[in-house]
Amino acid sequence: MQHYSEPTSRLSARSNAERWLTRFAPLLETPLDSSSETLRQLKELRKEGEKCIPELSAWATEDDQILLTTLRDALEHLKAKEASLRPQLSESGGALNLTELRAKLAEASARQELGETPLVPQELELLLTGGNLAAAAGTGFFALFWNGFTLVHATFMIGGMWKAFGPVALFLLAFYALFFGVGFTMVKAALDAASKEELLLRGTTLTIRKTLGLWVREKVLELGPQSRAGLDLPLMRAKGSRTMAITINDAQGRTHQCGAVAPEHLKSDYVRQLNAYLVAQRGA
Repeated sequence: MQHYSEPTSRLSARSNAERWLTRFAPLLETPLDSSSETLRQLKELRKEGEKCIPELSAWATEDDQILLTTLRDALEHLKAKEASLRPQLSESGGALNLTELRAKLAEASARQELGETPLVPQELELLLTGGNLAAAAGTGFFALFWNGFTLVHATFMIGGMWKAFGPVALFLLAFYALFFGVGFTMVKAALDAASKEELLLRGTTLTIRKTLGLWVREKVLELGPQSRAGLDLPLMRAKGSRTMAITINDAQGRTHQCGAVAPEHLKSDYVRQLNAYLVAQRGA
């Protein structure tokens, strides 16, 4: 067994995690027999992986969140294998393909859930969030102040420039459009935070529904044979935020995100349920 030294930098902690995942990866592909020696090796591998979690967390930056999430998912899968005594340990070398490893983890987790629920439901419905009015109010008030200040400033500035330069002053609208763009983005974020967000997966049709009072917004996606769910950094996030978003690619390969404001501790479970349903539909 290979043992790791205490990391003294972010690169060292990341290297330890990647080496551990490289050794773990073959367990997703190779069927192994049950034996006491296999169990002993699995326990040792798990303990070394558990050491990597606090080490990487202590040094992790925003760029390390996908690696940290993959490490946690791999440990959960390893615990399930250890409990069932079905796999055996094998050594592996070569470079770590993080994207491929995450895809295999999702498929393996899906197969495990299918073993517990052999009947394929007609549809899968998930409530991602019921809406956070406190967070929406904070973001909304700031957006209101931002847009109001920008509007007043633009009115006086363009009005004054109009008197001096005439219609040329209208070119300032392009400059103020940048500030209004930020303001409207904050308004959208506030509306999303206040909305109830649900996922409805029926067959290969995924509906992302956001409800705020009587206002219902729906986005319908058609999924393909290669579609799968995962976790990734949201397209728009606050500086320093470690929030993850649920991602899924449609039949055309385009990636869509949802559930950015869902509880962090439930997002991995939502991803497993989505992938389990997709695997079941393909096998049905």
